Amino acid sequence: MKDAILALARALFWGSVIGGGPFLLLTVPVVLADIGQAPVGVALLAMFMPILIAGAVTAPAIILLGLPLTALLAHLRRETPGLYITAGFGLGLVIPIGIVLYLGGDWSGAFLSIPGAAAGAAAAGTWGNWREKVADTRPEPAAAL
Repeated sequence: MKDAILALARALFWGSVIGGGPFLLLTVPVVLADIGQAPVGVALLAMFMPILIAGAVTAPAIILLGLPLTALLAHLRRETPGLYITAGFGLGLVIPIGIVLYLGGDWSGAFLSIPGAAAGAAAAGTWGNWREKVADTRPEPAAAL
């Protein structure tokens, strides 16, 4: 169980970093340009806000969509990293669009599907690779009589 939690944490970390990381190219210079205007804690929070936002989307997606998908794929004995990556990419592509539209935005927010797809693929790939490693240790199901 401990290993599964660590694997989920790794998946969340990589999904958040890959999804939010490119936006640090915007936030870090802006915060550094105004250094001294805000307390250090506020500046650091503003600097790394893209990663926190990506994590706030990635974590529920992992729990609400990724874990049920894992249960289904494990039951069907169809777990492969490639299948996880494909599912993560696809879900990461549509979730940001759904969130933007739900919040009353328009299609101009659709560009967020690009980092969303990258985050989904990274998180799912990390999880899928771990699942593949532990697949060898799982017992085979009992044969039907």
